[in-house]
Amino acid sequence: MGAAFIGLQAAGSWQAGRIVNGTLHHADRTTRVLDVALTAYPANPLCWSFVSVESNEQAGKYALRRGVLSLAPQLMPITQCPVSRWGDVLPPNAGPSIAFYSAEVGDLHTLRALKEGNCHFEAWMRFSRAPSVGAKAATDLRYGPADSVNFTTMDFEAFRKLDCPRYVPRWAFPRADLLGP
Repeated sequence: MGAAFIGLQAAGSWQAGRIVNGTLHHADRTTRVLDVALTAYPANPLCWSFVSVESNEQAGKYALRRGVLSLAPQLMPITQCPVSRWGDVLPPNAGPSIAFYSAEVGDLHTLRALKEGNCHFEAWMRFSRAPSVGAKAATDLRYGPADSVNFTTMDFEAFRKLDCPRYVPRWAFPRADLLGP
């Protein structure tokens, strides 16, 4: 039973990634999809939430999109998928299999300058896979909308006067692809 469940989840994850990648590629061929973080809804494995990370190096921008999709819209239309844990409402233009709750565009230069000039942000980037950077704070979009506060949120002002962290793991940057060549 366990092996069958794991196999179905793997197949579902692969199919969900294909749906998101295909939709994003069709919508904008100038950006490159770098990553799609997927999570199946525990109560309904046909419905998946996702956060995509895209890059347009020439424009100096990156994009993050949060959404939901149905692997089998004929059996489980996206309108029947559970509400997200953040209470997102499906937009009126939701398709039969995929809907985007939010999209934001970030500046690659700002992201790279923060990484180089802020030791706390540099340490934080060793964890963040979907970095949403605002004027006052940064958060990993996998764990909540951009304007929410969660365990990944880093308030820049709160760290401004603190010494650099001493014990930072030597993990590779999950978003090295956004941080430069």
